[in-house]
Amino acid sequence: MEPNSNANGHSPNDPGSPWGTTRQVTEAVGTSESSLLRCRKDGTLRAGIHYYLSGDKGSIRWSLPRVRLALRARTAKANGEEAPEIYDEREAALIASKRAEVVISGG
Repeated sequence: MEPNSNANGHSPNDPGSPWGTTRQVTEAVGTSESSLLRCRKDGTLRAGIHYYLSGDKGSIRWSLPRVRLALRARTAKANGEEAPEIYDEREAALIASKRAEVVISGG
């Protein structure tokens, strides 16, 4: 695995990587750069979860899936709705296995 690769073996510059530049993420989610940076400033998007700083110039790499989920939750909250339940793959598998145990045991 490359030194800067994620758990799936993708480096942030690979086309299959969930990490992207500000431009890539704004195009993918259909928002402006200023909106994305405003979400960073107001705490909707947090360092180490939704983005990290890369290199000496301080360029930002964003987690596209996590940014999408955070924006969905923010939109739901703004509309007075409950935030969608959000699980990563590991959490979803754990929940599914616990539900299966309940069904099998008859509980």
